[in-house]
Amino acid sequence: MKIPILLAVALAIWTWHSPSSYALSKSVEIKVSATVAPVFEISVEGPAGGNIEFGTIHRDPHQSVTAPSKEVIIKARSNLGQPYEISQKLVGPLVNDSGKSFGEGSITARAVNNRTDGTAYESVPVSTNPTVLFRSNPKGHSDSVTAVYDLEVQPDQDAGFYTTGLVYTITAL
Repeated sequence: MKIPILLAVALAIWTWHSPSSYALSKSVEIKVSATVAPVFEISVEGPAGGNIEFGTIHRDPHQSVTAPSKEVIIKARSNLGQPYEISQKLVGPLVNDSGKSFGEGSITARAVNNRTDGTAYESVPVSTNPTVLFRSNPKGHSDSVTAVYDLEVQPDQDAGFYTTGLVYTITAL
């Protein structure tokens, strides 16, 4: 009786230590990483390729005339997660070939928010000093704003083709 028990114990010990009864294991850790590129862009769309063209305006010698409003759509794209603002600034006065210019305050803008809960500013002067058109929501989500421009022509405005540039800037706050 002792032999079968000894044999059973020996067989159990051999099976427990046998390579086939348990597997060796080793682990190695690797790093997994990714970089999401920052996006902080501004673009302008609209009739005339995003340019503001008031066309030919027939002035009245007795009273000021407002040209038909012109619109552009300003799109801001951001994944920075922080608020931003969009400002505008004339490169110089609206001037003709003879050097005559429109008076300060002749061009005005109003902004209309198109998509999120940012703040669009109404009745914004357009001048050579930067003025804010739009401020994003606190999370800085991408957004789109329509800027509507008006041009007031005074009775004494000289004839001519007037031109200047308008710069839009997106700034993180």
